[in-house]
Amino acid sequence: MELNELYELIRHQQVCLFVGSGLSLYAGMPSSKGLIEQLKDDLSEENKSFSKSTDLRIYTDEYATTFGRKQLNTNLKRIFKSTPSNTHLHDLLSRISHVKTIITTNYDHLIENSYGRKALVIIEDTDIFVAHQPSCRIFKIHGDADKPEDIIITRGDYGKLYRRDLSSPFWSSFIAELSSKHIVFLGYGYEDENIWSDLEFIEDRIKNPNKKRILITRGSLDQIKSKKLKNINIDTVQSDAETFIVGLVQNIKKNIIQDMRSKKIDLQTAQDFMQAFDMQISVTASEGSIDVTNIKKVNGVSNQHINFTTLDKGLITKCKQFMSGYETSKLTIPVEKLESFEHVIEGFNFLDRNDLGQIIIAHIPKYSGVCTLNFKEDDFRIQKVLVKVFANAPGTLRIEGSVDGFSFDLSCKHIKEGIQVQFNAKEPDLPTSISSIYKVIRLFYLFFSGKQFTIYTSGNKPITFQIGSLNYAEEFRPTMELLHTLKRLELLYKIRFPKTKLGSIVEEEKLKIEKLKSIFDYGYFAIKDTEGLIIQQKSDVKSILKAFKDPIPKGHCVSIFTDTKQHLTILGKKLELGTEQITLNEPSIQNLDTEFNKMVLQPVDQVLVYHYEKFGFWEFEHKQQFFPFK
Repeated sequence: MELNELYELIRHQQVCLFVGSGLSLYAGMPSSKGLIEQLKDDLSEENKSFSKSTDLRIYTDEYATTFGRKQLNTNLKRIFKSTPSNTHLHDLLSRISHVKTIITTNYDHLIENSYGRKALVIIEDTDIFVAHQPSCRIFKIHGDADKPEDIIITRGDYGKLYRRDLSSPFWSSFIAELSSKHIVFLGYGYEDENIWSDLEFIEDRIKNPNKKRILITRGSLDQIKSKKLKNINIDTVQSDAETFIVGLVQNIKKNIIQDMRSKKIDLQTAQDFMQAFDMQISVTASEGSIDVTNIKKVNGVSNQHINFTTLDKGLITKCKQFMSGYETSKLTIPVEKLESFEHVIEGFNFLDRNDLGQIIIAHIPKYSGVCTLNFKEDDFRIQKVLVKVFANAPGTLRIEGSVDGFSFDLSCKHIKEGIQVQFNAKEPDLPTSISSIYKVIRLFYLFFSGKQFTIYTSGNKPITFQIGSLNYAEEFRPTMELLHTLKRLELLYKIRFPKTKLGSIVEEEKLKIEKLKSIFDYGYFAIKDTEGLIIQQKSDVKSILKAFKDPIPKGHCVSIFTDTKQHLTILGKKLELGTEQITLNEPSIQNLDTEFNKMVLQPVDQVLVYHYEKFGFWEFEHKQQFFPFK
């Protein structure tokens, strides 16, 4: 029989394990020969030669005859109550919920200690009758070290064993288990004296050609040994106990989800196995079928991976691009282009190719949560930034974030020439306050200005970053300055502009805001106008002409004040600027029309400078020096 064929029988809950002392050897317990040596160690030198036998049954029989059964029992109890060196195989076996029955000839407590309260240990008739339903029943047919007076070990004990009343509750239940299931002998060697008596006893009383008897044996057997086993209907599988148990667990993990979906095991058995490995399973049931919707670790993050093969060159190229960076956050894979597929979560195969319609693979962030960004140098701090940090692909970094409704993603990749950066941002679908928009745009500007910033997250140490100065910063500057001007206006006028979207601020509005920015920054707004200042419909044009009778000396200016208050409407808010002061440098009169009270004043440099009462007028006591103008 092949090992995988045996694993399948166990997965379908059709096997009873018959466990021998070979399994206890892994925990430091003695073999038959080792037990003889330990019994000898308790004897004086002259008494050690009382028996020459290496057969445990004969040796213990002679030991009991020579020194008394009481001394034998005392030493056996001492030996088998010793602390085991390693119980990892027993612990692993106890997690395999598919095994409902274990029969053992071992005297120690290794198996039942690993199972704990999940198992019912049956040593005598009264142990059969219990109120609770155990996950596994353990029959100790050779007795227990705690009751050495009843254990089966000497030649005489074995003779009594097979003459017992087989109609008793213990033996009736024992035979029923053996009759209904395949039997796997684990921890026995071909040379073990005990196994042959047990095998012959079982075969004589249980005639069921539909049930297999399988011996797990280390190495291959010669023709004579194989024939002897075949004569009593024993098949063999080559493996040692550790390889067998570890391989069985791996095989169950690989197939348990499919076994559930195909109803080859019950839900409780599957849940018990998953829980034994700190896993949680979610299922939905409908019309008698069970669908597994998710599996994950009970505590912590589940380790999972996807393995697939394809011969499609286009798909191979897309996979390489996906794995080497974050140009695409998701990869869609048509199942028909796959040769094989498996999705493994903590060693459990969750999906295979037959379960799929279409695969969408997405990058999983290394960190996801709310953080605070602090630019200490600029005294700028922004809170409640939701970020996802992806750092799975070598030499690449991607940050997805959202704050105040704005979303953005930043990708950095090391290339030969340096760092390649891609940045995208999207404003909210609904209008947002000027303050929020300014805060986000300033964040983007500082990102790319090469400024150092620190990320603060809950429960983690602060992380400091610095992205090199990039051209992106200058792209954000005009918008940032426009929004900053609007914030200054809100403060000056004690108003709040209505919520808006950047895309809804038209060019005409931007020009008005630019004008006010200049006034905030320099105290005036200057433009170059080749037409000059047109004055018309003024009753005092003649007095103005008189004032310009003589040329304006070089380096001197003329200021003209309006007699009406000026207003500017921005984003639906009407702002009063107050009276207007227009200053011209060395103006001369052009296009005089006295009939229609019209004249044009042309400054020598064609520059018109505007001041407003709200922001303060200029006083011309000295020669004026103009600042740079827009």
